[in-house]
Amino acid sequence: MNTEKFIYLDNNSTTRLDPKVFEAMVPYFNDIYGNSGSPNPNGIAAAAAIEHARNSIKSIFNIPDGEVLFSPSSTVSINVAIAGIAFSCYPGKNHLITQTTEHPAVLETMKYLSSLGFEVTILAVDRLGYIDPEKLKTSITEKTILVSLMAANNEIGTLQPLEEAGRICSERGVYLHSDVTQAAGRYEINANSLHLDLISGGGHKIHGPKGIGYLAVRDSNLINRIIPLYHGGGQEHALFPGTLNVPLIVGLSEALSVAHGMKDSENALLKRFSNIFQQILGDKGIEFDINGPADRLANNLSIVFKGIASSRMLSGIRQVAFSAGSACSAGSESHVLKAIGLSHSEINSTLRFGFSRFNTESEVVQAAEIIANFIKTERK
Repeated sequence: MNTEKFIYLDNNSTTRLDPKVFEAMVPYFNDIYGNSGSPNPNGIAAAAAIEHARNSIKSIFNIPDGEVLFSPSSTVSINVAIAGIAFSCYPGKNHLITQTTEHPAVLETMKYLSSLGFEVTILAVDRLGYIDPEKLKTSITEKTILVSLMAANNEIGTLQPLEEAGRICSERGVYLHSDVTQAAGRYEINANSLHLDLISGGGHKIHGPKGIGYLAVRDSNLINRIIPLYHGGGQEHALFPGTLNVPLIVGLSEALSVAHGMKDSENALLKRFSNIFQQILGDKGIEFDINGPADRLANNLSIVFKGIASSRMLSGIRQVAFSAGSACSAGSESHVLKAIGLSHSEINSTLRFGFSRFNTESEVVQAAEIIANFIKTERK
């Protein structure tokens, strides 16, 4: 592969590491490499770095009375948050609610809990990917434990109305969990104003390292209600046992801080890239439809090119990186696109482009021209 001509537009799958993040991590590989549980100076310094990262993330989510725990990934955090709370309330309460367009980490956890006797309600979404808050309200019963709604959809960019959902859950005494993996750092996630009880996320979608996640809780007392799924050491309140990975934790915190500090300017840039991309396709005479709402996750663009198989484009276009849907379920038909009512042919003609602050306008222009020229050739 000629990397000089390779344009990366798959930033909803993963992102490159920000140089600032890498720089922040380096000392904890080479110098401060001690075990944060050890009482020697190196271990104490490592522990201090972890606490600094913890407090930084608490500030971003506005949870002064809460806690942030570190995990191996967003997926692991989601499993612990949902199943851990569900087990603690069972059998007195046994009902959980989510939506059809959630990440598999949520849906598969719900499926597992259903196999154990829990009742699970999966809310439908409209053509733009939104739930109906009234349907959420009427779905809650006296047996409901928790509602899980992602902040931003990883495939079509829908930003769910978390504030309204949070108000409903708070009024009914139900926990609200959100997977904020795509949204944290890009948008304001104020756990108090949104009534978010549990927040799961990670670093690699916002130019942080892979292999690190977090579970944030608005009230630290809630941690004691979560039933551990893993066993071993007592790290992270025994919910994520094992020696803490200090460099990755530092990198995660730095990535969130950098993104949060530039979210307005970055979102404006990413929206401009998206508009340029669409404009060029239109100017080239390419017919296409956009999946999801206009007010969407800024770096996300899901496009249907009717009559052109996405698999053909993936194999035929080598100069641009993009995906046919979620990288987490590559090879299977997108459940998200099914949920918003797309036909089989529309699903199989959908591509997802994800922009980044490390892209340039010239890259976006060149990528759009490459895509347009390929489609024009295929449609002849």
